[in-house]
Amino acid sequence: MKKLIVFCFVVFGLIGSAVTGHTQEKNDTPVIVYSLVDGAHEESIAYVDESGNLIQISVEQLSSPTRVNAGTYRISKSSPGNWSVSYDIRVNSNRQITSTANLSFTTPRGSITSRSLTHTASRAVCNFTYRYGLVNSNQSLTATISNGKIVIT
Repeated sequence: MKKLIVFCFVVFGLIGSAVTGHTQEKNDTPVIVYSLVDGAHEESIAYVDESGNLIQISVEQLSSPTRVNAGTYRISKSSPGNWSVSYDIRVNSNRQITSTANLSFTTPRGSITSRSLTHTASRAVCNFTYRYGLVNSNQSLTATISNGKIVIT
């Protein structure tokens, strides 16, 4: 019984401290809010999803901005040991997404059965289905530009 109680405290302690970095809660889903003006080279967070899987999301500046706010950024999400996805977005000086590129998936186990990457001037969305055994899991990775910031969910 003592082991069960200790285990519960450890698990809840890990869940409570798993979110790091510059985050903002949006509908109970951790997000990264990355400033285009004074953003760091890279930001990332980790959290435990509703299924109990560790999820990591990150944004990395790939190129130095040539003009105010313009540049290329890599958006990434992973469930270590299961899958990882990343894509690049190019942002112009008007804080608009002009293109997406380099969609990449890695699956140490399981497979990606469907995938899509779409974008508008303010949002890039990657939707995919991960399959392991008989279980399908629908996932998404979204980057939205709003008020001079990239919000990644």
